[in-house]
Amino acid sequence: MERYESTKTEFSSECEGSAAQHIDELELLATIKDLPNQLANGTAKKISQHYDSVIYLETSNLSSTGAVAIKVFGEQTFFKDWYDSTASTQAQRSFEAAELLIANNIGTPRPVGWINQWKGRRLKGSFYISEFVEAISVRDVLSNIYGELTYDSEMMKLLFIIAPVIRLMHDYGFFHGDLGNQNIILPSKKFHSDMLPMFIDLNRYKLSSSSLSLRERSLDLARLLFPEKYRRALFEIYADGNLPLNQLWQVAELKRMLITIKKQTRPLRHPVKTLKGKFKKNSSKVTPIC
Repeated sequence: MERYESTKTEFSSECEGSAAQHIDELELLATIKDLPNQLANGTAKKISQHYDSVIYLETSNLSSTGAVAIKVFGEQTFFKDWYDSTASTQAQRSFEAAELLIANNIGTPRPVGWINQWKGRRLKGSFYISEFVEAISVRDVLSNIYGELTYDSEMMKLLFIIAPVIRLMHDYGFFHGDLGNQNIILPSKKFHSDMLPMFIDLNRYKLSSSSLSLRERSLDLARLLFPEKYRRALFEIYADGNLPLNQLWQVAELKRMLITIKKQTRPLRHPVKTLKGKFKKNSSKVTPIC
């Protein structure tokens, strides 16, 4: 894959962003500016909320599916804001990652654009916009098929859908960075065998000039949660007989253990951020934009 950088437009002294080639930038900006009103009158609604949130908005002007998903990134520390002001924000990276995947025929909801709102070096608002896709996550598929009589065959069907596409993405040099079950979606309300997976939450991606190393592959695979029998099967399908399976597995299992410890100790390591996340989960407050 060749690195992609979006062309940044300065809308004002505080607002910047970029839109996909098929999108009018000013229309995108107007949509984001009107978001608080849309939420207030019910034409937009939050469909996911923790520290970051996702808003569903019906619009035929920005999306061929008739709606967009707007990822609203949460507040950051001063040091993270400063770093992003010299590099790129999570919204911008999400957009650029999606453009990369689309260009290489790897599934992700079609990117629409991104908008940042700054006040000096502080990031006051950051939004990634993509087309809304009616889909079911791998996490939800597992929940739905658990306990069914056809559980084993359905699980193997799922693994044969997702493992080859993850392998292709890694062969292209794309490291997702948060490849959990919730971040692989299948575009349909019901699970069936001819689905093509899509990847979401792309802001932690890294791009290599060649295929990922064995260690990088293992680290990216480590967040996938399946019963051990099926996790091993996923690794076998992924390795496809031409990668050292045992090495892949061992590094991933060690990383998985470290992820578990990190998750369990998060409230101790980040007490303020944890409390903010809990507050936001129950908050409907939307800050005026640009």
